[in-house]
Amino acid sequence: MKTAPIIVIGAGLSGLSAAVRLSNKGYPVAVLEAGGHVGGCCSTQDADGFRFNNGAVYGATPSLLRRAFRLLDMDLDACVAMRPIAVPQVSIMDSGTRVFTTTVEESWVEGDNAAVRTAQYRAELHRLYQAWRPVYRRLVDQVLPYDFSLSRTLMQLWRYLPRLSGSVSRVLEKQFSDIEVRAAVGAITLYTGLAPQKTPATQIVGLLALLDEGFFLPEGGMGSIPQAICRKLESNGVDVRLNARVERIMFRHGRLQGVLLADGSVLAASAVIATNSAVDVVKHMLDPDLVPSTLRRRQQRAPLSHRAISVQLGIERGQSCSVEAFAVNHVPLLDEQYRFHIPAKHAVRWFSYTNPTSVLPGLAPEGCSVVEMFVPAPLGAAAAQLSTEQAWEVAQRYISVLQDQLSGRIICQRMLTPTDYAHKLNLYEGALYGLSPAAKPTDYFPRRTGIPGLYLAGQTTYPGYGVPTAMLSGLHAANAIIKEKESAF
Repeated sequence: MKTAPIIVIGAGLSGLSAAVRLSNKGYPVAVLEAGGHVGGCCSTQDADGFRFNNGAVYGATPSLLRRAFRLLDMDLDACVAMRPIAVPQVSIMDSGTRVFTTTVEESWVEGDNAAVRTAQYRAELHRLYQAWRPVYRRLVDQVLPYDFSLSRTLMQLWRYLPRLSGSVSRVLEKQFSDIEVRAAVGAITLYTGLAPQKTPATQIVGLLALLDEGFFLPEGGMGSIPQAICRKLESNGVDVRLNARVERIMFRHGRLQGVLLADGSVLAASAVIATNSAVDVVKHMLDPDLVPSTLRRRQQRAPLSHRAISVQLGIERGQSCSVEAFAVNHVPLLDEQYRFHIPAKHAVRWFSYTNPTSVLPGLAPEGCSVVEMFVPAPLGAAAAQLSTEQAWEVAQRYISVLQDQLSGRIICQRMLTPTDYAHKLNLYEGALYGLSPAAKPTDYFPRRTGIPGLYLAGQTTYPGYGVPTAMLSGLHAANAIIKEKESAF
């Protein structure tokens, strides 16, 4: 066992980062990935000359991403070429009003009384930015880079706690007087899968990330980030074993032995970092008698995030085909934005899509574009029961309206259902973010499990979801192992 490697389950950003950190310190590491590619939900796939993103469609908080790379002894800018997104968002209202969100100084409104509304929008955006930037910077600089500690978090954020309570809707109603502008800004947080009235006020940091640091795309698509980490791992002499699904984490008399793979083979391990869903680990990969009551309770009450149908199109641009921003949102007013997450049964009024080729034309053949959208799936457990045929039926309504919007010929189309996310990208029950953005800190699973030799990282742990935070989650787990091993000598 002394010579057995530390096994990392999963080659997403968390697993790759944990493996690099451990191998940088000289520990033997084995990375086991259930799927056929690295990167998990931050990866790309080529089809018919188009490059599509699996999961993450853009990057945010580049300062935090650079910090995560530095902790791996890597230079982000030397490893990955980052392209800023000039116009990240436009929200289109039923009246035809268009609200563009870029920076505080450059955001604008198109429609009736545009000049006056633009000036008002910028002034109110500036007030929101001034009020919330200290919270955002404290979170990015002093909270997320460190392993979770309630005392540290309270020490850093205590003065902002009254502001952090309530909902995004409450924040927007206080900050923006124009109801269409208010709805447009609210649309920026719809990625959470929740209506603004149910989205915690803390999620307003998504807007602050846009205003403070901007959004970006890595050259070559989102998969360029894990590929860069993989190259570092290879230079450290660590291979990633693909199509190696772990079925069980094995213990004997309470001591870790190793892991059992789906092909029946057994690998010895001195420690295990599981970066797949902690819910799945607790529910299916451990002997129930080993699971501490605290983990069992968290598994039973875990508030999972929403599910969605991912639609990806390769489109031949027509003469009238143009995209005004990277992300285009067609949304109702704030009070009705909950409807955005309900699948349309007939005519589609509200939808959103991204166009990565507006930033990186090389992701598609000349004269073509990549368009990606998330179509709402049935709520809760019903999403997992959605057949491929039913999913295509729902998706086709959105594809038709999108094709009318863009006036281009569809050359290639892909779809990922919640079931695909569960079985191909290994997301528990297809939940896109693992735990819901409305989850409390106490809902997340701890890094240290209380089971000797077993550690957790990834979406269902703190910080977990997001590109830089997924990396930090793996780093925190690796650091926990390093600390315990060094303290043993």
